[in-house]
Amino acid sequence: MATPGSSAEGGGEGVSVTVRWGKQNFTLNFAAEKVEEFSLHDFKRELEKRTSVLPKRQKLVGIGGKGVKANGLSEEQEKTVTLRDLLVGMKPGKSVMMIGTAEAVIESHRKEEELKLGLSDNVVDDFDIGDGEDVELKVHLLPENLDKVKRRVDQAKIKFMEGCEPREGKKLLVLDIDYTLFDHRSTAETPEELRRPFLIDFLTKSYENYDIVIWSATSMKWIELKMKELGVMRHVENQDFKILAFVDYTAMISVTTAKYGTIDCKPLGVLWQHPGFKGVYSKENTIMFDDLRRNFVMNPRNGLKIKPFKRAYQSRHTDRELLKLTNYLRVIRKVKDISKLDHKRWESLMRKRSQGSTSRGEG
Repeated sequence: MATPGSSAEGGGEGVSVTVRWGKQNFTLNFAAEKVEEFSLHDFKRELEKRTSVLPKRQKLVGIGGKGVKANGLSEEQEKTVTLRDLLVGMKPGKSVMMIGTAEAVIESHRKEEELKLGLSDNVVDDFDIGDGEDVELKVHLLPENLDKVKRRVDQAKIKFMEGCEPREGKKLLVLDIDYTLFDHRSTAETPEELRRPFLIDFLTKSYENYDIVIWSATSMKWIELKMKELGVMRHVENQDFKILAFVDYTAMISVTTAKYGTIDCKPLGVLWQHPGFKGVYSKENTIMFDDLRRNFVMNPRNGLKIKPFKRAYQSRHTDRELLKLTNYLRVIRKVKDISKLDHKRWESLMRKRSQGSTSRGEG
Protein backbone atom coordinates (compact mmCIF):
# COMPACT_ATOMS: atom_id res chain seq x y z
CA MET A 1 0.00 0.00 0.00
CA ALA A 2 1.18 3.48 -0.46
CA THR A 3 2.25 6.10 1.99
CA PRO A 4 3.82 9.61 1.99
CA GLY A 5 6.96 11.09 0.80
CA SER A 6 8.95 12.42 -2.10
CA SER A 7 11.34 15.29 -2.52
CA ALA A 8 12.64 16.93 -5.65
CA GLU A 9 16.05 18.51 -5.96
CA GLY A 10 17.38 19.88 -9.17
CA GLY A 11 20.29 21.67 -10.71
CA GLY A 12 22.13 21.85 -13.94
CA GLU A 13 22.81 18.14 -13.87
CA GLY A 14 19.26 17.00 -13.48
CA VAL A 15 16.51 16.29 -11.00
CA SER A 16 16.15 13.75 -8.20
CA VAL A 17 12.68 12.80 -6.94
CA THR A 18 12.52 10.85 -3.69
CA VAL A 19 9.43 8.68 -3.38
CA ARG A 20 8.00 7.10 -0.28
CA TRP A 21 5.65 4.15 -0.76
CA GLY A 22 4.47 2.33 2.33
CA LYS A 23 7.62 1.66 4.33
CA GLN A 24 9.84 1.97 1.27
CA ASN A 25 11.80 5.03 0.21
CA PHE A 26 13.56 5.32 -3.13
CA THR A 27 14.87 8.03 -5.44
CA LEU A 28 14.27 8.49 -9.15
CA ASN A 29 16.95 10.46 -11.00
CA PHE A 30 16.32 12.33 -14.24
CA ALA A 31 18.83 14.00 -16.54
CA ALA A 32 18.31 17.74 -17.12
CA GLU A 33 17.06 17.25 -20.69
CA LYS A 34 14.50 14.72 -19.48
CA VAL A 35 12.72 17.25 -17.27
CA GLU A 36 11.00 18.79 -20.29
CA GLU A 37 10.56 15.53 -22.22
CA PHE A 38 9.47 13.22 -19.41
CA SER A 39 5.69 13.13 -18.95
CA LEU A 40 3.45 12.19 -16.04
CA HIS A 41 2.69 8.99 -17.98
CA ASP A 42 6.43 8.19 -18.15
CA PHE A 43 6.82 9.03 -14.46
CA LYS A 44 4.09 6.57 -13.50
CA ARG A 45 5.72 3.89 -15.66
CA GLU A 46 8.97 4.41 -13.75
CA LEU A 47 7.06 4.01 -10.50
CA GLU A 48 5.53 0.80 -11.83
CA LYS A 49 9.01 -0.60 -12.55
CA ARG A 50 10.06 0.07 -8.95
CA THR A 51 6.87 -1.00 -7.16
CA SER A 52 4.83 -3.24 -9.53
CA VAL A 53 1.86 -0.94 -8.93
CA LEU A 54 0.00 -0.36 -12.19
CA PRO A 55 -0.35 3.32 -13.22
CA LYS A 56 -4.14 3.06 -13.00
CA ARG A 57 -3.82 2.11 -9.30
CA GLN A 58 -1.37 4.87 -8.43
CA LYS A 59 -2.43 7.99 -6.56
CA LEU A 60 0.19 10.70 -6.12
CA VAL A 61 0.01 13.18 -3.26
CA GLY A 62 2.25 16.20 -2.81
CA ILE A 63 3.15 16.69 -6.45
CA GLY A 64 1.60 19.03 -9.00
CA GLY A 65 -0.50 22.03 -8.06
CA LYS A 66 -1.29 25.45 -9.56
CA GLY A 67 -3.68 23.92 -12.07
CA VAL A 68 -1.53 20.84 -12.73
CA LYS A 69 -3.29 17.58 -11.80
CA ALA A 70 -1.39 14.37 -11.11
CA ASN A 71 -4.45 12.16 -10.63
CA GLY A 72 -7.73 11.44 -12.37
CA LEU A 73 -6.36 12.01 -15.89
CA SER A 74 -6.69 9.80 -18.95
CA GLU A 75 -3.54 8.21 -20.38
CA GLU A 76 -3.52 10.76 -23.22
CA GLN A 77 -3.85 13.65 -20.78
CA GLU A 78 -1.00 12.27 -18.66
CA LYS A 79 1.26 12.40 -21.72
CA THR A 80 0.75 16.18 -22.00
CA VAL A 81 1.91 16.92 -18.43
CA THR A 82 5.71 17.24 -18.17
CA LEU A 83 7.90 16.43 -15.20
CA ARG A 84 8.74 20.12 -14.94
CA ASP A 85 5.01 20.94 -14.68
CA LEU A 86 4.70 18.45 -11.84
CA LEU A 87 7.66 19.78 -9.88
CA VAL A 88 6.83 23.49 -10.14
CA GLY A 89 6.62 24.97 -6.66
CA MET A 90 7.82 21.81 -4.97
CA LYS A 91 10.29 22.71 -2.22
CA PRO A 92 13.53 20.75 -1.76
CA GLY A 93 13.14 18.07 0.88
CA LYS A 94 9.36 17.97 0.57
CA SER A 95 7.68 14.60 0.30
CA VAL A 96 5.39 13.07 -2.31
CA MET A 97 3.31 10.10 -1.38
CA MET A 98 2.40 7.28 -3.72
CA ILE A 99 -0.66 5.25 -2.81
CA GLY A 100 -1.37 1.99 -4.58
CA THR A 101 -1.32 -1.79 -4.22
CA ALA A 102 0.84 -4.11 -6.30
CA GLU A 103 -1.15 -6.39 -8.59
CA ALA A 104 0.45 -9.51 -7.11
CA VAL A 105 -0.79 -8.54 -3.64
CA ILE A 106 -4.32 -7.95 -4.91
CA GLU A 107 -4.36 -11.27 -6.74
CA SER A 108 -2.97 -13.07 -3.69
CA HIS A 109 -5.74 -11.68 -1.49
CA ARG A 110 -8.35 -12.51 -4.10
CA LYS A 111 -7.25 -16.15 -4.31
CA GLU A 112 -7.09 -16.38 -0.53
CA GLU A 113 -10.68 -15.17 -0.25
CA GLU A 114 -12.00 -17.47 -2.93
CA LEU A 115 -10.29 -20.39 -1.22
CA LYS A 116 -11.87 -19.49 2.11
CA LEU A 117 -15.29 -19.05 0.65
CA GLY A 118 -15.05 -22.17 -1.48
CA LEU A 119 -15.53 -20.21 -4.68
CA SER A 120 -14.06 -20.90 -8.09
CA ASP A 121 -13.42 -18.16 -10.62
CA ASN A 122 -16.75 -18.89 -12.27
CA VAL A 123 -19.02 -19.44 -9.30
CA VAL A 124 -20.41 -16.74 -7.03
CA ASP A 125 -22.28 -17.58 -3.85
CA ASP A 126 -25.31 -15.46 -4.60
CA PHE A 127 -27.92 -17.91 -3.31
CA ASP A 128 -30.69 -16.08 -1.51
CA ILE A 129 -34.00 -16.79 0.16
CA GLY A 130 -37.38 -15.56 -1.04
CA ASP A 131 -39.05 -12.28 -0.18
CA GLY A 132 -40.60 -12.49 3.28
CA GLU A 133 -39.01 -15.86 4.10
CA ASP A 134 -36.47 -14.23 6.42
CA VAL A 135 -39.35 -13.90 8.90
CA GLU A 136 -41.22 -17.09 7.96
CA LEU A 137 -38.18 -19.36 8.48
CA LYS A 138 -38.15 -18.32 12.17
CA VAL A 139 -34.50 -19.33 12.66
CA HIS A 140 -34.00 -16.14 14.68
CA LEU A 141 -36.24 -17.56 17.40
CA LEU A 142 -34.50 -20.91 17.90
CA PRO A 143 -32.52 -21.22 21.19
CA GLU A 144 -29.65 -23.12 19.52
CA ASN A 145 -29.11 -20.24 17.09
CA LEU A 146 -29.23 -17.64 19.84
CA ASP A 147 -26.59 -19.68 21.68
CA LYS A 148 -24.43 -19.63 18.56
CA VAL A 149 -24.62 -15.86 18.54
CA LYS A 150 -23.46 -15.65 22.15
CA ARG A 151 -20.50 -17.94 21.46
CA ARG A 152 -19.58 -16.01 18.33
CA VAL A 153 -19.15 -12.76 20.29
CA ASP A 154 -15.82 -14.00 21.71
CA GLN A 155 -14.64 -15.50 18.41
CA ALA A 156 -15.54 -12.66 16.05
CA LYS A 157 -12.78 -10.59 14.53
CA ILE A 158 -13.86 -6.97 14.83
CA LYS A 159 -11.44 -4.12 14.12
CA PHE A 160 -12.36 -0.74 15.57
CA MET A 161 -10.87 2.24 13.79
CA GLU A 162 -8.38 4.27 15.77
CA GLY A 163 -10.01 7.08 17.73
CA CYS A 164 -13.55 5.90 16.94
CA GLU A 165 -16.16 4.91 19.51
CA PRO A 166 -19.94 4.42 19.46
CA ARG A 167 -21.69 7.78 19.67
CA GLU A 168 -24.57 8.12 22.10
CA GLY A 169 -27.81 9.01 20.37
CA LYS A 170 -26.74 7.71 16.97
CA LYS A 171 -28.25 4.74 15.20
CA LEU A 172 -26.11 1.98 13.67
CA LEU A 173 -25.81 1.38 9.92
CA VAL A 174 -24.22 -1.96 8.94
CA LEU A 175 -23.06 -2.23 5.33
CA ASP A 176 -22.10 -5.21 3.20
CA ILE A 177 -19.39 -4.67 0.54
CA ASP A 178 -19.66 -6.97 -2.48
CA TYR A 179 -22.47 -5.91 -4.84
CA THR A 180 -23.64 -3.47 -2.15
CA LEU A 181 -20.87 -0.87 -2.25
CA PHE A 182 -19.01 -2.03 -5.34
CA ASP A 183 -19.05 -4.51 -8.21
CA HIS A 184 -16.37 -7.03 -7.24
CA ARG A 185 -16.62 -9.16 -10.39
CA SER A 186 -16.45 -6.68 -13.26
CA THR A 187 -13.19 -5.24 -14.60
CA ALA A 188 -12.29 -1.57 -14.97
CA GLU A 189 -9.34 0.77 -15.43
CA THR A 190 -9.53 2.01 -11.83
CA PRO A 191 -11.18 0.74 -8.61
CA GLU A 192 -13.26 3.94 -8.50
CA GLU A 193 -15.06 2.80 -11.67
CA LEU A 194 -16.33 -0.25 -9.77
CA ARG A 195 -17.44 1.84 -6.80
CA ARG A 196 -21.18 2.32 -6.50
CA PRO A 197 -22.19 5.85 -7.56
CA PHE A 198 -22.57 8.41 -4.74
CA LEU A 199 -20.85 6.13 -2.18
CA ILE A 200 -18.73 8.84 -0.53
CA ASP A 201 -21.66 11.27 -0.40
CA PHE A 202 -23.86 8.50 1.02
CA LEU A 203 -21.36 7.76 3.80
CA THR A 204 -20.88 11.45 4.56
CA LYS A 205 -24.58 12.20 4.93
CA SER A 206 -25.39 8.95 6.75
CA TYR A 207 -22.67 9.64 9.31
CA GLU A 208 -24.60 12.65 10.58
CA ASN A 209 -27.13 10.31 12.22
CA TYR A 210 -25.59 6.83 12.07
CA ASP A 211 -22.42 5.13 13.19
CA ILE A 212 -21.15 3.03 10.29
CA VAL A 213 -19.85 -0.55 10.39
CA ILE A 214 -18.59 -2.49 7.37
CA TRP A 215 -19.35 -6.24 7.53
CA SER A 216 -18.18 -8.55 4.77
CA ALA A 217 -18.13 -12.33 4.39
CA THR A 218 -14.40 -12.10 3.64
CA SER A 219 -11.21 -11.74 5.68
CA MET A 220 -10.15 -8.60 7.53
CA LYS A 221 -7.17 -8.21 5.22
CA TRP A 222 -9.41 -8.16 2.15
CA ILE A 223 -11.87 -5.72 3.73
CA GLU A 224 -9.07 -3.26 4.47
CA LEU A 225 -7.71 -3.59 0.96
CA LYS A 226 -11.13 -3.05 -0.63
CA MET A 227 -11.89 0.01 1.47
CA LYS A 228 -8.57 1.64 0.60
CA GLU A 229 -8.94 0.84 -3.09
CA LEU A 230 -12.44 2.36 -3.10
CA GLY A 231 -11.22 5.54 -1.42
CA VAL A 232 -13.26 4.97 1.74
CA MET A 233 -10.19 4.75 4.01
CA ARG A 234 -7.64 6.63 1.92
CA HIS A 235 -7.32 10.00 3.67
CA VAL A 236 -9.30 9.47 6.85
CA GLU A 237 -8.17 12.73 8.46
CA ASN A 238 -9.74 14.75 5.63
CA GLN A 239 -13.06 12.91 5.46
CA ASP A 240 -16.38 14.16 6.78
CA PHE A 241 -17.33 10.66 7.92
CA LYS A 242 -15.74 7.92 9.98
CA ILE A 243 -16.07 4.15 9.83
CA LEU A 244 -16.53 2.80 13.34
CA ALA A 245 -15.41 -0.79 12.69
CA PHE A 246 -14.74 -3.57 10.20
CA VAL A 247 -16.30 -7.01 10.79
CA ASP A 248 -15.23 -10.08 8.81
CA TYR A 249 -16.54 -13.60 8.18
CA THR A 250 -15.54 -14.82 11.66
CA ALA A 251 -18.62 -13.05 13.09
CA MET A 252 -21.01 -15.06 10.91
CA ILE A 253 -22.90 -18.20 11.96
CA SER A 254 -24.55 -21.09 10.13
CA VAL A 255 -28.23 -21.85 10.68
CA THR A 256 -30.29 -24.81 9.47
CA THR A 257 -33.61 -24.40 7.72
CA ALA A 258 -36.10 -27.06 6.62
CA LYS A 259 -36.45 -25.49 3.17
CA TYR A 260 -32.88 -24.45 2.29
CA GLY A 261 -30.70 -26.59 4.53
CA THR A 262 -27.71 -24.85 6.14
CA ILE A 263 -27.10 -21.21 5.28
CA ASP A 264 -24.57 -18.66 6.54
CA CYS A 265 -25.75 -15.31 7.87
CA LYS A 266 -24.67 -12.15 9.70
CA PRO A 267 -26.35 -12.02 13.13
CA LEU A 268 -26.50 -8.47 14.43
CA GLY A 269 -26.64 -9.87 17.96
CA VAL A 270 -22.87 -10.38 17.75
CA LEU A 271 -22.44 -6.60 17.47
CA TRP A 272 -25.09 -5.78 20.05
CA GLN A 273 -23.45 -8.06 22.63
CA HIS A 274 -19.81 -7.28 21.80
CA PRO A 275 -18.17 -5.17 24.55
CA GLY A 276 -16.52 -2.92 21.96
CA PHE A 277 -19.93 -1.50 21.02
CA LYS A 278 -20.64 -0.69 24.68
CA GLY A 279 -24.31 -1.66 24.60
CA VAL A 280 -25.21 1.43 22.53
CA TYR A 281 -27.02 -0.50 19.80
CA SER A 282 -29.98 -2.86 19.67
CA LYS A 283 -32.76 -3.97 17.35
CA GLU A 284 -34.41 -0.60 17.96
CA ASN A 285 -31.64 1.49 16.38
CA THR A 286 -29.84 -0.78 13.89
CA ILE A 287 -30.31 -1.26 10.16
CA MET A 288 -28.30 -3.46 7.80
CA PHE A 289 -27.97 -3.07 4.01
CA ASP A 290 -27.06 -6.23 2.10
CA ASP A 291 -27.73 -7.53 -1.40
CA LEU A 292 -28.53 -10.99 0.06
CA ARG A 293 -31.63 -11.30 2.25
CA ARG A 294 -30.29 -14.49 3.84
CA ASN A 295 -27.54 -12.50 5.56
CA PHE A 296 -30.05 -10.91 7.94
CA VAL A 297 -32.17 -14.01 8.50
CA MET A 298 -31.35 -13.79 12.23
CA ASN A 299 -32.62 -10.18 12.30
CA PRO A 300 -35.34 -10.02 9.65
CA ARG A 301 -36.81 -6.77 10.97
CA ASN A 302 -33.48 -4.95 10.78
CA GLY A 303 -32.39 -5.79 7.25
CA LEU A 304 -32.93 -3.98 3.98
CA LYS A 305 -32.17 -5.82 0.76
CA ILE A 306 -30.34 -3.44 -1.53
CA LYS A 307 -30.43 -3.84 -5.29
CA PRO A 308 -27.17 -5.59 -6.32
CA PHE A 309 -24.68 -3.34 -8.10
CA LYS A 310 -23.46 -5.43 -11.03
CA ARG A 311 -22.10 -4.74 -14.53
CA ALA A 312 -20.58 -1.48 -13.31
CA TYR A 313 -19.46 -0.49 -16.81
CA GLN A 314 -23.16 0.00 -17.64
CA SER A 315 -24.98 0.54 -14.37
CA ARG A 316 -22.65 3.19 -12.93
CA HIS A 317 -24.25 5.68 -15.31
CA THR A 318 -27.79 5.01 -14.09
CA ASP A 319 -27.56 3.55 -10.56
CA ARG A 320 -29.18 5.89 -7.99
CA GLU A 321 -29.72 3.40 -5.17
CA LEU A 322 -27.46 5.11 -2.63
CA LEU A 323 -29.00 8.49 -3.36
CA LYS A 324 -32.46 7.12 -2.59
CA LEU A 325 -31.27 5.25 0.49
CA THR A 326 -29.59 8.41 1.80
CA ASN A 327 -33.03 9.99 1.88
CA TYR A 328 -34.60 6.90 3.47
CA LEU A 329 -32.06 6.92 6.29
CA ARG A 330 -32.73 10.61 6.85
CA VAL A 331 -36.50 9.99 7.01
CA ILE A 332 -36.24 7.20 9.61
CA ARG A 333 -33.47 8.81 11.69
CA LYS A 334 -35.89 9.85 14.47
CA VAL A 335 -37.98 6.67 14.53
CA LYS A 336 -37.66 5.26 18.04
CA ASP A 337 -37.77 1.58 17.02
CA ILE A 338 -36.82 1.01 13.39
CA SER A 339 -37.36 -2.75 13.72
CA LYS A 340 -41.10 -1.97 13.60
CA LEU A 341 -40.75 -0.57 10.09
CA ASP A 342 -41.24 -2.76 7.03
CA HIS A 343 -37.95 -2.11 5.24
CA LYS A 344 -39.08 -4.25 2.29
CA ARG A 345 -41.46 -1.41 1.47
CA TRP A 346 -38.91 1.38 1.75
CA GLU A 347 -39.26 2.48 -1.87
CA SER A 348 -43.05 2.59 -1.59
CA LEU A 349 -42.75 4.69 1.57
CA MET A 350 -40.46 7.18 -0.17
CA ARG A 351 -42.78 7.45 -3.17
CA LYS A 352 -45.75 8.18 -0.90
CA ARG A 353 -43.77 10.84 0.94
CA SER A 354 -42.74 12.40 -2.35
CA GLN A 355 -46.31 12.40 -3.63
CA GLY A 356 -47.55 13.84 -0.35
CA SER A 357 -44.98 16.64 -0.46
CA THR A 358 -45.91 17.43 -4.04
CA SER A 359 -49.65 17.55 -3.31
CA ARG A 360 -48.99 19.94 -0.40
CA GLY A 361 -46.84 22.11 -2.63
CA GLU A 362 -43.64 21.30 -0.73
CA GLY A 363 -41.76 19.95 -3.70
